[in-house]
Amino acid sequence: RVLGYNLIFEPLFFLFSNWRIVRILGQALWYLVLLASIWYFCGKIGLRKYYGLIATAFIIPYSEQYFCYFLCNINYIPFLSISFISMGMMFDFAHCDRKRKRTVLLALSGLLAFGAGLGGSRQLYTTYAPLFLAAAAYFLLKGTGLEGFLAAKKKKSEEYSFLVIAASGLVFNLAGYLVNNTLLASIYDFRSYDT
Repeated sequence: RVLGYNLIFEPLFFLFSNWRIVRILGQALWYLVLLASIWYFCGKIGLRKYYGLIATAFIIPYSEQYFCYFLCNINYIPFLSISFISMGMMFDFAHCDRKRKRTVLLALSGLLAFGAGLGGSRQLYTTYAPLFLAAAAYFLLKGTGLEGFLAAKKKKSEEYSFLVIAASGLVFNLAGYLVNNTLLASIYDFRSYDT
């Protein structure tokens, strides 16, 4: 919610006083963010030619519940967008040879993970912990103990790069969640629908 609502809807209230206009424009902007995140992810994994099909699959209202919770209320669009962007950055980082770009990707991915953690633990369970576990399993399957780790680090192999950026995302997301659970929870009441 920290990234989802504050970055999109709140600035619109400075431009418009009608909440319906803010809602419609905010939803449209979130649809664009989702479509852009899918575009980025598809490009990084080599599925750009299937982008239209994949994007359409996320925009079609399959059921009343999907329409209500995903498309109308946009409850899950921020989370899904963050997941696509995070995974796209992971592949971008792993297949990039330029040190400066790798550093920027690592920093941006850490900021995104931290911001996602400020909204609670959901992104931790749905994105950052599974990505880290998958990267660790991939690394262990491809590597050979400490010697494999050192060799992979030296040549910046794909499995090493996946592990580095996934571990960074996990650590920064946990840090954001810690801020959410300690600082934000003491200032704001967001654990209940009653207030």
